[in-house]
Amino acid sequence: MQILELRRSPKETVLRLFVNITAFWLLGSLLLSISVVMAAEVRKMLLHVKLRMVEVDNTIPLPLVDRRKKQLDAFRLRLTRRNLTIEEGRALETLRHATDYLIDTYGLYETVSEHPSVETAPREAVQLLLNHLSDFLDARLPLPSFAYLLQRRISYSLMVAKRH
Repeated sequence: MQILELRRSPKETVLRLFVNITAFWLLGSLLLSISVVMAAEVRKMLLHVKLRMVEVDNTIPLPLVDRRKKQLDAFRLRLTRRNLTIEEGRALETLRHATDYLIDTYGLYETVSEHPSVETAPREAVQLLLNHLSDFLDARLPLPSFAYLLQRRISYSLMVAKRH
C-alpha cells in the first residue's frame, strides 16, 4: 500500500497563513467596533433611565452637573442654535464661565438640596446664575438646526413613500 503525502509548497503555506491572520484581524476589529458602539448606547440608555427615574420620583433633586451637561451636549452637537448678537454671545459665555467657576471653586458637584458642608451663599449664587441663564435662553427662541431639518425632510419623504 502506498501512502500519498500531500505537501504544500512554501508559497501556499505563507499565503494561507497570511489569509488566516488577515481574517482574524478583520474579525477582531469588527467585534471591537461593535462592542464599543453597543457599550456607548447602553451607557446612554442607562443615563437616560437614571434621569427619568429622578424626574418621576421628584424626591431627589437633579444634580446641577447632569442638568447642565444635557444642555451643553445639545450645544456641542449643534442641536440648539439661537440667533444671538455678539454682545449676547459674550453675555452667555460670561454667565457660563461664572457658573463653572463657582461650581469648581466651592465643589458644588452634588445636588441643589441642602448640604451642611456647603455654604448657602455660593449655592444660592449658582442657582441665581442658572436662573438668569435659563431666562436668557428662554428669551431667545432656538432656530432649527441643519440636522433637524434634514431629519424632518427624510421622515416626510418616508411618509409620502409609504402612502404611494
